[in-house]
Amino acid sequence: MPSELKKPEPVAWIWKYANGEEEVVFVDLSKHQLDPAEVDVPSEVTPLHTAAQLEQYAADRVREALEAIADEYASRLQSDLEHGVRCLNEQAARDFNQTYIGLAGFMGWLNDRTLKEQTK
Repeated sequence: MPSELKKPEPVAWIWKYANGEEEVVFVDLSKHQLDPAEVDVPSEVTPLHTAAQLEQYAADRVREALEAIADEYASRLQSDLEHGVRCLNEQAARDFNQTYIGLAGFMGWLNDRTLKEQTK
């Protein structure tokens, strides 16, 4: 399951130019359109985040992973319990049929008779 979490918005950007120079730009680039005539276009742009943003993002990812683990564990446990109960019920039915032969036979006779009546 892919993560639904979005990475935090950067507080600044490191612009790296082809000539090797770097510049830190504190601008929200999503709200501004760069005009190549006004600004040297960087060859590489790296987002900068605060430590608090990264810690919160990491905590959210850990919480998301723990929830996924807990959900998977609960699902598998439920499946195993249902399988176990089904096995116990099957064993109990076998034991009943072997211990109470007369009652089991009567129940079979009654079922057969009921089916015959319903199919008339």
